[in-house]
Amino acid sequence: MMPKIEKHREEHAEIIVVDISTNFELAQKFNVRTTPTVFFVEKNTITDVHLGSSAIAAVNDFIQRHEP
Repeated sequence: MMPKIEKHREEHAEIIVVDISTNFELAQKFNVRTTPTVFFVEKNTITDVHLGSSAIAAVNDFIQRHEP
């Protein structure tokens, strides 16, 4: 899954990946219980959350909807 996310990161600098094994406090703050967990944040507000294998499709859809 990470290669697909990395491909998106190359094209979209606003995509941020957090390793919850080394950022446990952040995972707790956002109540992350499964990986992958994808949060969509717009104007400092979480607008959507996707869990598990559907996360990559959600990232693809989100990018397509928000590209100029």
